[in-house]
Parts: sequence; C-alpha cells; structure tokens
Amino acid sequence: WDADQAARVAALEKSAWCGRALDALVRAAPAPDRVVCCGLGSIFESRNAQWQLAFLELVSRACGVGAEAYDPILCAAERDALRRLGVGAGAPLGAGAPPPPPRALYFMPHCPMALYAEVLRRHAPRLDGLVIVGNSFASYAARKIGDDMDADIAAALARVVEVAADPGRDSDLERPFNDM
Repeated sequence: WDADQAARVAALEKSAWCGRALDALVRAAPAPDRVVCCGLGSIFESRNAQWQLAFLELVSRACGVGAEAYDPILCAAERDALRRLGVGAGAPLGAGAPPPPPRALYFMPHCPMALYAEVLRRHAPRLDGLVIVGNSFASYAARKIGDDMDADIAAALARVVEVAADPGRDSDLERPFNDM
C-alpha cells in the first residue's frame, strides 16, 4: 500500500490540475498553522480517499506545515499508515474538541454540510483566518431551499470567496475532487 500511495502522490504532483490547485491554495492560505483533514474515508478501501490523501500530502508539503486527519471509520491499521506518511491523528470536531488553530486550512473532501457548519461555528470569531478546501458553499446554496440550508453556511456565504479547484468532467480525478 505504501508504494502505491507514493506512486499516487508522484502522479498527482505531475498533474497540471494539481499544480494550479496548489498554487491557488498557497495564495489563499500563505501561512496556515496546520492542515486539518476531516472526512477522508477509508484509505485502504476507497480509491477516492487514496487520491484525496495524496492531495493532502501535497497540500501539507506546499504549505510547509504538518497535517492531521480524522474520520471515525479509519481503522487502527489505516491510522498507522497515516502516521507513516507523517499525518497525525486528528480529533473529532464536536463538543470537547481542542480549540482550532488561528490560521487553519481544512481539507474536507465530500463532507456532509453539517461538518462544514461545525467548522464555521468553531471559527466564528475569526473567519478571516479560515480556508476550507472542500465542497462549494455556492453549490450547497444552489441545491438547498429555505430551511434545508444550514444557517451557519447561509450566514457565511456573503463573506466566502470561492476558487474553483474542480479538475473537470474529463479527468480521471473527477470523482475524488469534483465540486471542490
């Protein structure tokens, strides 16, 4: 698995899409304290999660900071594999979670809207230091009507600056990174 993951990182590193996405990300988050990944999924069972992990590694490297990942479905062997890659164990975001870093970069591939809302609530006093790489909030707004839209996301929409990082429909990377 380790060799296959290294090959995914190398392939992604050569991708023009990845280069553009990382450049935009470094401009948006020039000095994050930490990269926090939520909702990665099973890195042994999911092809999408494996590509997303490769991107997480490249994001961490491009920003020059460590990364941590949390997903309740990760098994002990997957957490060990993450540690071998230098990705620390993250904590759940709910009640009792440690305070967030002041300048946080969250990588949240295909997370449910409620998890994005929780990140916004945790950072409410200082949203200007928050960068989220994940689903488009504008897409959420376009798909949700009335009470279906989370209030924290609706309130943040006026302050959100989105930069599309979707690789496009004709790419092999469409499934792991669509709507990003």
